[in-house]
Amino acid sequence: MSGVITIKKFLLLGGDAAFLLLSLPAALFIAFGAEFDRQIFINHLFPFLSIYLFILILFFITGLYDIRSFKSATSTFATVVIIHGIGAIFGILFFYLAADSEITPKTNLALNMLVAAISVGFWRVLFQR
Repeated sequence: MSGVITIKKFLLLGGDAAFLLLSLPAALFIAFGAEFDRQIFINHLFPFLSIYLFILILFFITGLYDIRSFKSATSTFATVVIIHGIGAIFGILFFYLAADSEITPKTNLALNMLVAAISVGFWRVLFQR
């Protein structure tokens, strides 16, 4: 039984990471439209990876990977949204402190956190079912 729980945790973590990573090109496409290209994606990727890692750590700290005690779908979705809000604050601080960054993500950060929170939230609700 322990092996099944471990596999489910890795599947949940992998899904979270995949939806976080997929939210970046989706948000950038919305923000840049026809101007979106590979270089824009690359410029945003590494700064946003630090935000995603922070979010995944918060998921772990808040018990979102505790398979044995899943919360209700509403509670899980709310927790995911709150953590993404905290991730956005972390992102604001990160970009403020990294003044030499090649990007100025104001809208991109907000849009990405919105897309990520919705996609990860729905992924988690589906996973729990």
